[in-house]
Order: sequence, then structure tokens, then C-alpha cells
Amino acid sequence: AQRDAASAAREAADEMQAAAERLSAARQGQIDRWKGELSQQLDRSIQDVMQMAREQQNVERAARAGAQANELRAQQSAIQQGVEQAAQRLEQAGKSSSHLSQRAQRAMADAKQQVQDATRALQRPGAASGQPGGTPGGERSAADAMKEATDALQRAASALVRDRERV
Repeated sequence: AQRDAASAAREAADEMQAAAERLSAARQGQIDRWKGELSQQLDRSIQDVMQMAREQQNVERAARAGAQANELRAQQSAIQQGVEQAAQRLEQAGKSSSHLSQRAQRAMADAKQQVQDATRALQRPGAASGQPGGTPGGERSAADAMKEATDALQRAASALVRDRERV
């Protein structure tokens, strides 16, 4: 009877160990899935932010070359919408993961603000009209705001890349 009890105790211990291992494997699988999802979100955000930085730089160049304000406003508005969408996606990712750093979130918020500032700068009369009546100071101001937005977007992309490497 003692042997049966010892055998039953070993079996129970083995079953408990196996259950603990299955639970640990399931937990690790869930963590891996979360990391994979975050990695995908970060990859997409990095690509989006880098693309918007390139587009912002192109709009800045066009402003410095004297492009029409209406044309620039449409392009700038599209960039602003893209940045806002990327910022929303990152905000959601930040709520579900501690792997998205405060630094990256601040960099994205700064980029969003800089893009908004560039959009506002284009709204000023003569900001980038390229016409004789336009004010050269206004053109430079809008172009400078766009340059600052490009730089902020590049900093945000760099911060996201650093976070991506830590996932």
C-alpha cells in the first residue's frame, strides 16, 4: 500500500509538472504573439513615418522652389492626416505594450505638432504662393516649418526603430 501511495504521489507530481510546463508554454506563446503583433505595428509605423518624412521634405523643396500655395496645402494636409493616423496607431500600441517607450511616444507627438505647425504656416496669406505678390518671408517661414517637421518625423522614426530593436 505504501508503494502504491508513493507511486500515486509521483504520478501526481509528474502530472502537475507537465501541467505547469504546458501553462508556461502557453504563456510564452501568448507573449510571442503579442511581441509579433507589436513588431508588425512598429514596422508599419516606421515605414509610414519615414514615408511621411520623405513627402514632407518634398513639399518643403517645392515651397522653396516657389510652388503654388494651393498645391502645397493639399499635399501638406495629406501628410498631416497620415501623421495623425500613425500617431493614433502608436497610441493604441502604447496602451497594450510596455515595449513602446515614452521617448518614442513623445517623439511622435512632437512630429505631429511640427506637421500641424507646418500646415498652419501654409495657411498664412502669401505663405508659399510663388507669385510676385507673395511674401518671401512667408515662403521661408512655411518652408522652415516644413524642414522642422521633416526633422521631427525623422527623429520619431529613429525612436521607433530603437523600440523595434528591443522587442
